[in-house]
Amino acid sequence: MTFWHAANCAALAFVPYAAFYKASIADETRMKTIVAAAGFALLALFAETTLLAFLVTSSFGEIFTTVQRALVSIVDPIALLMVLSMSSSELSGTTFGWALASTLLGRLFPILGAMRDLDFTLTYLEMAIQSNIALLEYWVIKDFLWPLRPRRGKSINFLQGPFFFVCLIKVAPTVMAVFLPSALPMPNVIARGAVALVAYLVKRS
Repeated sequence: MTFWHAANCAALAFVPYAAFYKASIADETRMKTIVAAAGFALLALFAETTLLAFLVTSSFGEIFTTVQRALVSIVDPIALLMVLSMSSSELSGTTFGWALASTLLGRLFPILGAMRDLDFTLTYLEMAIQSNIALLEYWVIKDFLWPLRPRRGKSINFLQGPFFFVCLIKVAPTVMAVFLPSALPMPNVIARGAVALVAYLVKRS
């Protein structure tokens, strides 16, 4: 992949984050809140990766493996809920830091590494688009998780409708992408974008 294609993908992935930060939360969020949330997101990613390495197996076929991966991804919103409970005064900054860390860790390094490639590929363009979907996805997840935080000495209750809906947001795109027609370009983007958009409309309705 050419240098300029990689640079464009990196810009598409991260310029919207900078614009969103400047326009929406820069005046009300401390930078240390974003950094702390990013650090917790790194720990959650490490836990998720460890579970994937030890629990997910390809012995039972592609669909079963996909479901396993999707279920392991529930670790992410559980960890985010715990962090939101600890930083209740700066929800926007915490959510932004979490989404930014997810994008940096999962997409920045592959895109930068692709600068050495010679051929154009849609894989990194797909990563860039998904980074923007991730910001919307985490913002919706935050709205669903916030009512579940522990209050008045009560522990977090995961057995509530909003948490199951959050799990659906995380699990559904991975499973949907497997069943989309193979002729469709970027099925992961289509599946994740559709689920995030529907979840946003449901939350705002």
